[in-house]
Amino acid sequence: GVIVENDKVGEYYTDVFLYDWNSSNNQLPIASFTLSPSNPVVNQPITLDASNSTDPDGTIENYDWDFGDGEKVEEKIVTHSYSSAKNYTVKLTVTDNEGTTNSTAEIINIVPIVTTVLVKNPSEVSEGENFTATVNIDGVSDFAILMFKLTYDPSVIHLTNVEEGSDISTSGWSHWNSVRYSGAGTVKVFAFSDPSGFLPISGFAELARLEFEVVGEAGDKSTIDIQGIIGNSAVESIQAIWVDSEVIVTPTEETKARTFVDLLSKGKFEEAHELFNRDMAEALPEDTLNTTWNSVISNVGEFKGIVKTKTTLDGEYKIVFVTCEFANATLDAKIVFDKEAKIAGLWFVPTESEVAYKPPGYANPDSFTEIECMVGSGEWQLPATLTIPKGEGLFPAVILVHGSGPHDRDETIGSSKPFKDLAWGLATKDIAVLRYEKRTKQYADKIANQMENFTVNEETINDALLAVGLLRKTKEIDSNRIFILGHSLGGMLAPRIAAQDDNLSGLILLAANTRSLPDMILEQSEYLAALDGKIDEEDAKKLKEIREQVIKVKELNISEGEIVLGASKAYWEDLMNYDPVKTARNLTLPILILQGERDYQVTMEDFEGWKNGLGGRDNVSSKAYPCLNHLFIHGTGNSTPAEYAKAGNVAQIVIDDVTEWIKNQAPSP
Repeated sequence: GVIVENDKVGEYYTDVFLYDWNSSNNQLPIASFTLSPSNPVVNQPITLDASNSTDPDGTIENYDWDFGDGEKVEEKIVTHSYSSAKNYTVKLTVTDNEGTTNSTAEIINIVPIVTTVLVKNPSEVSEGENFTATVNIDGVSDFAILMFKLTYDPSVIHLTNVEEGSDISTSGWSHWNSVRYSGAGTVKVFAFSDPSGFLPISGFAELARLEFEVVGEAGDKSTIDIQGIIGNSAVESIQAIWVDSEVIVTPTEETKARTFVDLLSKGKFEEAHELFNRDMAEALPEDTLNTTWNSVISNVGEFKGIVKTKTTLDGEYKIVFVTCEFANATLDAKIVFDKEAKIAGLWFVPTESEVAYKPPGYANPDSFTEIECMVGSGEWQLPATLTIPKGEGLFPAVILVHGSGPHDRDETIGSSKPFKDLAWGLATKDIAVLRYEKRTKQYADKIANQMENFTVNEETINDALLAVGLLRKTKEIDSNRIFILGHSLGGMLAPRIAAQDDNLSGLILLAANTRSLPDMILEQSEYLAALDGKIDEEDAKKLKEIREQVIKVKELNISEGEIVLGASKAYWEDLMNYDPVKTARNLTLPILILQGERDYQVTMEDFEGWKNGLGGRDNVSSKAYPCLNHLFIHGTGNSTPAEYAKAGNVAQIVIDDVTEWIKNQAPSP
């Protein structure tokens, strides 16, 4: 019941209050809550549940939360997280249906969070190289202490240095990298902040850099294990860490290149083919790889062994030169590796001599200057050198066109540089000379992926025509006295070049073949196989394979994407339709044909082919030199590939004869 009482009767106002007869008997509600997880970390959602709160004589009507970080909410079950690592007092106040309240509180310790601790290092490392592993943490806050023990296999990798990570400032640490070696392959590292300091790190952090040297061999493995602790700045919260990673030692490109050549020498072409990348595997099938290797053997004799290796870089490609000794010569297997360390290109080229080039005595460097320039532009531009005589006047000029294979501008073979000899010798006699890197050398890797449609137009002709255009724009050059000097393949293609430029003044053909390249490849193979005076069973087998390849080329029995005798169907089809003598017969410009009688690559049979095909022409001259080889360098006896490794220069008589012939030619109309 409720009684209304007036304590001041007769006054103008009356104080009235209600009195609840039962209020003195209401029991307090009971506040209680649970939280999950029980050991929360920074930014982790925490569920706080007040469902266990009760009222002995009524019901709970309101639940009021104070999280201790300035945030409050009214719900029975709530979710909350904390952005900083420290202690927070969470208070729950409940109100019953009679309006009576009661509270309870609990201290929550929010510890630093480390969602990930890892050792980052390459999964594969090469023999003999150095590599870096990093100790990283991610999703961390309030970090200030690190102590760990590092273990690894010292027979595979060796720790050379420990450095602070990129997210650590030395000035913030009282002690960093106290490295204690407690046994081979075990290192203890400590890093912690000044006790009075505070060095928070949030999110991702790189804590340490571990520098290793690979001392093991290919196939060896080592784990890199980290055991340790991390903690907050006040050392209130400590978290154990235990992570590991693994590295495996892989062969270097040089080791893979040696293995590749070894497999070829043992006839294991299937295993060798597995080292190719996809494009290379399609361009050079296993059977063609077999034929290619046997063709090399037929040309230079039995494989004796690997002499040395050398690695160079070309953009993202590594190029390994494996110097191989054969019975009759020394060749380099030029093996190109892509960024996945797969073979992307293969050539067999003359070994670069370690003997320094010696200029010929007839060259006088004081009489000319050399200018670096470019032939062409865009994706196929070629570095070039223009050698110009000193003095006044317009000079006649010669463009040097390479033989087959990936040649540099000097047509370097061993320590000989026949194109440099020609350039310096002719420039000394007041004739300018332009020489340039061959496209197949400058862009070897790119061309390897475009072999299917590659012809002599891309290999030689297009660039020679661009070189002519460059000379015509050069002020020191007499544009009416420009000559093409082609060597070997370049000589064979010279008439085809001239057929596309009516204003050339003449052609000079040095060791230019008239017969088809497949026939000459077979003839060269037979010549070299017989150098020792006999053709054994193995020689006969290899020659048989080459004959079969020659027949395939002549019949154009070549599948799409197939490489035969080093080229595609498009290449051979183009050449099969070209007759160099017939093309030259349709030209009216002067031609000079020179041939070394000791040449086994382009022989006197080809020389006679030119003479017979162009006989009776007053403006065609020819001359053979008894003692000169394919490079027009003097020698005696039967010429062999081994002779190319010896230092030599183009014979002076060749320079003199070319000079005299050029100066006797009238300017082109």
